[in-house]
Amino acid sequence: MVVKPSSESIKHAIGLLKQSGVDPDIISKQDLLEFAVRSPDAQQYALSQLLKRLELDESEDEEGDAEEQASTAAQDLLERCRNLLHELEQFASYLKEHKKDGLVEFRTFRNELKSEIRFLERLQKSDLGAEKIQHNISSSNFPYYETLWSAAKRSSEVLTFRKWFYWEPSSPDSNMSDSAGRQSHKTQSTPNKSREKHSALVDVVTQNGRGWIKVSTVNDNRILMELAKQGWRNDSDSDDDMDVDDTNTSNKADKPKDDDEDQVSLLKIATDLSRAAKSNRIHTHLPHITFVLPRVHRGAYAAVDAVLSRIVATGCTVQTADEIPTTPPLAATLHSLMIDESRSFSTTVNVDCTILLALVSDISHMVVEPQPWYPKAVTQQIAVERRAQLLPNTLYPVLAGRDLTCTTEAAQRMRQIVSTIGTDSEKARANIFVCDDAQNTKDNLIKRLANLTDHDVPPVLCLPIRVLPPFDLPATLSALPAVAAKVAEQLTDINQSIFLSAWANGITTLSSNATVAKQIERIIEELRGEDEETTGPHVWICSESRSLVSKAGRGDGKWGSAETRSVVRDIIC
Repeated sequence: MVVKPSSESIKHAIGLLKQSGVDPDIISKQDLLEFAVRSPDAQQYALSQLLKRLELDESEDEEGDAEEQASTAAQDLLERCRNLLHELEQFASYLKEHKKDGLVEFRTFRNELKSEIRFLERLQKSDLGAEKIQHNISSSNFPYYETLWSAAKRSSEVLTFRKWFYWEPSSPDSNMSDSAGRQSHKTQSTPNKSREKHSALVDVVTQNGRGWIKVSTVNDNRILMELAKQGWRNDSDSDDDMDVDDTNTSNKADKPKDDDEDQVSLLKIATDLSRAAKSNRIHTHLPHITFVLPRVHRGAYAAVDAVLSRIVATGCTVQTADEIPTTPPLAATLHSLMIDESRSFSTTVNVDCTILLALVSDISHMVVEPQPWYPKAVTQQIAVERRAQLLPNTLYPVLAGRDLTCTTEAAQRMRQIVSTIGTDSEKARANIFVCDDAQNTKDNLIKRLANLTDHDVPPVLCLPIRVLPPFDLPATLSALPAVAAKVAEQLTDINQSIFLSAWANGITTLSSNATVAKQIERIIEELRGEDEETTGPHVWICSESRSLVSKAGRGDGKWGSAETRSVVRDIIC
């Protein structure tokens, strides 16, 4: 016989459940009736069992939710990492499409991304609990990679990622990089163990070598903790608590590294990068260093601001969380990420004799069949031209739309060589590019040139090349740094006119004469001393040169004469 509880018993049972924090609505009607007819002791026992079951169910629900959240977070991180790698591959494809893939080094960065993806894939498939999954997510390197790639997309002319640069401790300013970190003995993708103590890692090399980006995901609290370990106390809002002397920061940067062991890690990195930059100048220019700190907030803590001020005092630019510009989509920035040296050219450029000869040479303008009397270098140039096509692929793109000038001395030397060994077509082109007839308009000269070439002539090619007044060495040296006098002593008269005049006027020189350009850089660096500001002339080196061809053989005395050999030798010395 089933005992039915009274209404009072049911009310008492409901009240007891509520007092224990149990919602009566979660209890079935039958269970509630059975609970109501029990004795007080039996009710207390049943209630304790119910509470245990509810706690277990709630714990299981919470654990399930936590695991689901951790799994979702891991999946989200994995997708973002895959998307980043996809964008990097898009960048690589774009470079290959424009034949610039050989200029950019990103294998290290790409391999690190692939390794991170494999790690996240294993994490997602694992049966680790929510806590361990979340711990692995927190230790992922992806936030750093994402910040690095975003910084790269906001920059221009990316050259390499994750590159080590070195300096010699005994003479921190004595080295000079021969390029923007490409294949230099002072730069490697991984540190040499024997030199690791005197190296600095640059996350992104931009501006074709002239820009260095350093990314750090350190936050305000981490900086404060480091300061606390060093004994700093926040007793006031004054930066004096840190014993900061910004006026001496540049001097401190030149001390041995062992003196900096008590610095905050960010400041140590800035100091090391400053030293590395001095030893890896790009054509006499110091690379400009930018710190990207997405988790540091300027103005939040006086002590953190003091650290940032000291970083700036080393010569770096600092971008904190509120100062980082918006990152554009990849499609909008691909073109600017690709290296284009002409972006740094002046609007007026100085064309040297080697480029003048390339502009008039038959090899540059038409198919030339090798002849038995051609020197080996000319025969090689003919073969290279068939695939390289110097004018449409290299020279016209950097010349078109710019004002073109050359020195009187360069024009005279070009004419001398052309008149000595040039063909009729080369002589005709010489009279177009360096034309003395003021009646010839640009359009007329372009039409004449079009009849002497197999290539399309850019309609914005500024012809004729304007010949400057005769070179005045004393006047030119008066407008240049003192080291220019030492440079002049090592140059021939024609190279003095070409390189020093452009240097004094602040314009870009276009040349195939890498030997002289390197010689100028070497002299400046050897005599630099404490001078951090002096930079040399801006010279763009064309990797290809073109000689003139001759219808006459060596036996006719053209190529083989002492006079001709002397003339040709002078323009490259």
